[in-house]
Amino acid sequence: MYTTKHCAGRSRYTKTFEIQRTPKRDVGKWRIRLSRKNRFGSERHCLLRVSHGSNCGTFIALGLEDSNDDVAQMDFDVRNHLGIDIKKNGPHAELTIARVGAGLGALCWYLEHRDPNVRVPARAWAISVVLGILGLVSGIAGIVIALCTGS
Repeated sequence: MYTTKHCAGRSRYTKTFEIQRTPKRDVGKWRIRLSRKNRFGSERHCLLRVSHGSNCGTFIALGLEDSNDDVAQMDFDVRNHLGIDIKKNGPHAELTIARVGAGLGALCWYLEHRDPNVRVPARAWAISVVLGILGLVSGIAGIVIALCTGS
C-alpha cells in the first residue's frame, strides 16, 4: 500500500514497512534508515516527520545499506516513541512520512533534540545570534543618541 498526498506544497505518503532494528552505530541517535525512494530522493541526513497512529516525531533519515524499499530501520527509542512494538504486533507497521522543510521546523528540531551532541551547539548558536542582535541594536542606539545629543 503506497499513497501519496500533497499538502501545502509538501508531499507525504503512507506505506507499510517491515520494521527492523537499526545498526548499533545509530542506537540512541534518534535516526531512522530508509531507502532513497522513501526519503523523497534526498541524500542522507534529511529531516522527516514520521507518524504511526497518533504518535509522531521528527527524525534524521539515513540510507539503507541494502536498497530494500519496504524496510525501515529504527532503534528501540524511536520505535517506542512511535508506539511500534515488534514483539507484540509483528514486524510490519504503517508509517506516514513527510519531509520537514529547512525553515522553522528544522530549527526547532535542532534546538529540542535529545542528543546533547546536537542540542548544545544549536542552543549555543541561538544564544550567540540573540547576543549579536542585542549588541547591534545597542551599538546603533548609542550612535543615534550621540548624534541627537550632539556629543
